[in-house]
Amino acid sequence: LRQARIASEHFNSVRSLSKSLLTEIDSSAAAGPGNIKTRTLIAQRSIEYLDKLAHNAGDDPALMMELADAYKLAGSIQGNRNRPNIGDYEGAMTSFRKALELRRRVEQIKPSLTNRQEIPLTAAEAARVFPGSKESIALAAETVAVAESLARENAGKFRLPLANAYFTNGYLHAMLEEPEAGIPSFDRARELFVEMKRGKNN
Repeated sequence: LRQARIASEHFNSVRSLSKSLLTEIDSSAAAGPGNIKTRTLIAQRSIEYLDKLAHNAGDDPALMMELADAYKLAGSIQGNRNRPNIGDYEGAMTSFRKALELRRRVEQIKPSLTNRQEIPLTAAEAARVFPGSKESIALAAETVAVAESLARENAGKFRLPLANAYFTNGYLHAMLEEPEAGIPSFDRARELFVEMKRGKNN
């Protein structure tokens, strides 16, 4: 019993440390000049801790969703094309893949709308890392399909993942120099963002 308690305390300590590294410490490092090396080291250490946690997570949906959030944040730090990042795009894809794998596993074990809406949001970020690759095109298609399904089954809800999905689809077409194919997606994304803004103001 004592060994189990010590193991649990160690697990929670590592969990807390990885979260602190990715949020508080990285945010502080991001504010300073010449911070790429520092942020790279933070991301590497955080992912090492996350990998250890994931190895021992079992089939606990709550923990798996928490790990998915952390991997997504790590991927964003490594290579989110729409934010300042450290330029580790291969590493970003690895982190996003781990986040998506955990989300999909949760849907098999204990499906929920909270978890399901994160799949298109995470897939959209991943799709924008290497626009034009076969994986990105597949991720963009999954993003739209899951987001449309969520919106269809829950009228008036989940506009954000749907808007993000259309924006990502348009972005990929733009990167492929296919503007005419991308315009309808950008238009639909804009409509959804306007609807969300009006909803907040009413």
